[in-house]
Amino acid sequence: MNANLRKVSPPEISVRKAMISTWVAFKRDITQQKVIDFAKTIKSKQLDIGIIGVDDGWETCYGSQIFDKTKFPDPKAMVDELHQMGHTVTLWVHPFVNLECEAHDRLKDYLVKYDDGTILTSTWWNGQGGMINFLNESAVEFYTNRLRKLQEDYDLDGFKFDAGEVSYIYGLNQNFTLAYPNSWTRSYVEMAAQFGPLGEVRVGAGTPNANIRQRLQDLNSVWSVEGHGLAAVIPAMLGLTVAGYGATIPDMIGGNAYNEEVGKELYVRWMQLNTFLPVMQFSILPWSFDDETLKLTQNSIALHEEYSPYMMDLFYDTGLLPVVSPLWMIEPNTKEALTCNDEFLVGDQILVAPVVKQGAVTRDVYFPAGVWKDMETGTVYEGPKTVKDFPAPLTKLPWFVRQRFATTP
Repeated sequence: MNANLRKVSPPEISVRKAMISTWVAFKRDITQQKVIDFAKTIKSKQLDIGIIGVDDGWETCYGSQIFDKTKFPDPKAMVDELHQMGHTVTLWVHPFVNLECEAHDRLKDYLVKYDDGTILTSTWWNGQGGMINFLNESAVEFYTNRLRKLQEDYDLDGFKFDAGEVSYIYGLNQNFTLAYPNSWTRSYVEMAAQFGPLGEVRVGAGTPNANIRQRLQDLNSVWSVEGHGLAAVIPAMLGLTVAGYGATIPDMIGGNAYNEEVGKELYVRWMQLNTFLPVMQFSILPWSFDDETLKLTQNSIALHEEYSPYMMDLFYDTGLLPVVSPLWMIEPNTKEALTCNDEFLVGDQILVAPVVKQGAVTRDVYFPAGVWKDMETGTVYEGPKTVKDFPAPLTKLPWFVRQRFATTP
């Protein structure tokens, strides 16, 4: 981790408590009543959730940033009720203004324009539209003020800032010139960071010090690294870590369920992996599987909360030790540590070795130098060594707490 980087400390509630989004549960078919019922069901299922994220589907049109009153007749009352239930509330936003939206013509001075003055039209997952030009100070001021008004009018706690990739600017450096290609993305993140570390972005461009949480790109509900599924989570999170992004969100447990059916095994293994990451984010509903899955979810959330003070201490620590790190950060000269992409450390005290292969009920676990205790069985392992076929039935997450460091001969 670069010594010139500082650790961004997320709000304690975002680490201590799990969060949940409306996205996978409802996709765009959300209403005020559905959100309230969603929160009540969460409470009835005894899930200790802190942040509720209201995702896509709330605007009159994409880019208006006005609540659709047919779906959300009284957004302030909704947020107030969620607050009374003990939740923190965030709202999904994005940089696009769709062509069919009345705001597109009205906001033309704030949109990205090609060098000849014509307005860029970009295709994104919700249609076609212009994009707010975050390299234009007036546009940044307008967009920021509009979000602050939303926040004040409805007592919102923060925002989920989606998109932001410069790849949406078609014709870059042909019809639209940028000396630094990622400067638009960087400006987007810097704007978002004004709203504080409860917010989240999914892009970054030299912005590890930005005062905002960094989310992984959308993950698919599959097992493989190649499919950007469960096995990709640890490598992606560790990549962010070594790049200096500490306040990270590993996206939604179970993936986004775009075109895939999520099975119980994938969901449980995904949840186990997330237990010792800084943020646990749900959206697929655990009670949609069976009672055992719900119980495992309750236990996983409780375990995460138990160790969240240790994670927060790591965020506050001014040293170079990341919250989540690859094994080679404590053992840089060992082949096993250098090549391991399915285990991780929390600080230098907790070793986590989740199962990321479909159908597996055992896995090989590499223990770095030191003495490590299985906190479920009490068995102690002394590294450096690999334990073959470590038992890991569906109900077990292999994780270990360091009892002491390696002794010097």
